[in-house]
Amino acid sequence: MNTSKLPVCAVTLFSSGVAYTQREGTIDSGEATVPLTFRTNQINDILKSLVLLDEEGGALPAIYPSQDPVERTLQSFAVDVSAFSTRGELLRQLRGVVLKIETISKEAFEGQIVAVESEKQVRGERSVVDVETLTLITAEGLVSVSLDKVRTIKLLDERRDAELREALTVLAGGADDARRTVQLRFAGKKKRKVQVGYITEAPLWKISYRLVLSDTEGQKPYIQGWALVENTTDEDWEGVQLTLVSGRPISFIQDLYQPLYLPRPTVGPDIIPAAVPQVHEGVMSPFESGGAVAMMAAPAPMAKRSLRAESMRQSVVSQAEGRSAGELFQYNIKAPVALPRQQAAMIPVVSGDIGGEKISLYNADTDPKYPMNAIKLVNDTGLHLKAGPITVFDGGTYAGDARLGEVPPSDTRLITYAVDLSIEGVRTDELRNGNELSLTIKRGVLTITSKNRRETLYKFTSKAAAPRTVLVEHPLWEGWTLVAPTEPTETTRDRYRFAVSIAPGASASLSVAQEQALGTTVVLLEADTAQLTHYASSGELPSRLKEALAVTIARRRKIHELETNADLLDRERTQIHEEQGRIRGNLAALDKESPLYHRYLDELNGQENRLLELREEGNRLRKNAHDAQAELKAFLDTLDL
Repeated sequence: MNTSKLPVCAVTLFSSGVAYTQREGTIDSGEATVPLTFRTNQINDILKSLVLLDEEGGALPAIYPSQDPVERTLQSFAVDVSAFSTRGELLRQLRGVVLKIETISKEAFEGQIVAVESEKQVRGERSVVDVETLTLITAEGLVSVSLDKVRTIKLLDERRDAELREALTVLAGGADDARRTVQLRFAGKKKRKVQVGYITEAPLWKISYRLVLSDTEGQKPYIQGWALVENTTDEDWEGVQLTLVSGRPISFIQDLYQPLYLPRPTVGPDIIPAAVPQVHEGVMSPFESGGAVAMMAAPAPMAKRSLRAESMRQSVVSQAEGRSAGELFQYNIKAPVALPRQQAAMIPVVSGDIGGEKISLYNADTDPKYPMNAIKLVNDTGLHLKAGPITVFDGGTYAGDARLGEVPPSDTRLITYAVDLSIEGVRTDELRNGNELSLTIKRGVLTITSKNRRETLYKFTSKAAAPRTVLVEHPLWEGWTLVAPTEPTETTRDRYRFAVSIAPGASASLSVAQEQALGTTVVLLEADTAQLTHYASSGELPSRLKEALAVTIARRRKIHELETNADLLDRERTQIHEEQGRIRGNLAALDKESPLYHRYLDELNGQENRLLELREEGNRLRKNAHDAQAELKAFLDTLDL
């Protein structure tokens, strides 16, 4: 068997906090072993992602040290070294073991441990302390020695002594979180190349940009991007092919290194009880039973630019080419990288022209007075620009800092880098509630629609010496419709943007109007006539709608009148019934031959006739009201106004 080395040949850094490392080397014929050492906290990632490639298919099982939980391993020893903190507690677990002790006064005793007891002793004048006393049975008999006077203790039982030392070694090893070695093994008949790949945790790679603007008409801005890479591993990178990948792949840690044990129930042994004498009773009688990213495009031909931009272009050339990698995008560093362990490097990965336009961005919620100097970038580089800080240079000098979000190819982004003091703005708002009332009737339902209108006026004054374009950001409120201007210049998730051109030293304004429709529905068969009268008198309504409301109101009033009259008759009937009850009570107390008795009888007969009339009239009124209601419903069902 021989031992080979597999140096790092390629590293891919992901923006999800991991790195994919590839190693490659040559192994001889026969069985070869490649030891790789990792930090203990990296082992789970290794076990999850390790890939072995061998031309002859000779990869053998990889061997790594098991890490059984320390608590479980210690349970296999007779002495629980994790459970004691004093010599007395340890010696209690060794009861019966033969040992030899020597005191501070050089007295020596040899014997078996009988007990370790704790007692309070007075030390000095007022001090009381707990003292542990060891009792041994020696050849001379029982001997008790205070442990605070014992200098050395030696176990004479070699097996127990070795087991104690081994348990302490396991306990110490459990606290060692330094390194673990994984043995990769290969078997083959010829000399050949093998590859190994695995994932480990790594710092996020970052990027920062420099953007150079030009005042010359027709010249595009120049962008430069630097990737920040850190080698936090324990070995140097020599001639490593480095790839930087951005995107958000899912990555997680799962504990594969720690052995897992399934808790099992404890079942007692099957014990058959011994037979015992029984007493048999007599027989019962009968009476007693019962139960991304595309490839980087070539830079466009460049017009003559300022010395600053040209100097930067000549000084720095991108060392990476970008391309898509599935749903991700990556920068492949062209030249091999040399980076010592625990060191970092800046690598240019973007260098070229980019589409862009200087504008001013005004957002009154951010700054009610001044807009921001901004650049509207158009990513025509062919690369996916990863999010990062961007330093802006204008006129050959530093102009400000900005933040750039993720920008896919052909996408557009605004970046702001300074306050534009050459333009002043002001915003005024006016809100009118409930104007432009409109009514519609359809199938007996009256719909009343009103509109809230919000008008915002933006005014700008320019002190600049050149024409300027101000991009005004205006809130996009849910439920509100843009009325004027009819179309924004562009729209974001929560903002409208409107472009306003301002001549040098001049003023300009922008008026934005939005409306919010508010609707209320009323069932005409159930609505109060006073409410309907109010709606009919509100605003300029078409004659047909006014006529329909008037007919509806008149019929509703007629129906209400019929129902009211029927209710009055019902109340009269109730009063007569109450009066009849009183009269019948009086009749029971009178002589049937008396004049008063006969007068009450005549009154009852008259009331019965009146009740009959009231019943018939009430039924007639309610029938008329019901018919009128049906006619009104039929009338309303035909309306569509």
